[in-house]
Amino acid sequence: MDTQTTLFDALELFLLDAEARRLTRRTRYFYLSSLRLFVAWCADEGVTNVDEVTTAHLRRYQVELQERQFRGRPLSSV
Repeated sequence: MDTQTTLFDALELFLLDAEARRLTRRTRYFYLSSLRLFVAWCADEGVTNVDEVTTAHLRRYQVELQERQFRGRPLSSV
C-alpha cells in the first residue's frame, strides 16, 4: 500500500519535532502561523501531499507573498 503524507500531517509532525527540540513557544507559533498560510495556499493550488510540492510551487508562493504582504521587506524580516 502506497501512503502519501499530507501537508497537514507533515505540519503536525514538524511542530511535534519543534516541541521535542524544545524550541520556544514563540518560535513554534511563528512556524505554525507561517506554515498554515503555505498549506492553505497549496490547497488552493490543488496540492495536498508533500510529494506534490515542486520548486515552481515554492517560487510562485514566494512571489505571491512579496506582491501581497511584504512589498519592500525581505521575507526574513517577517
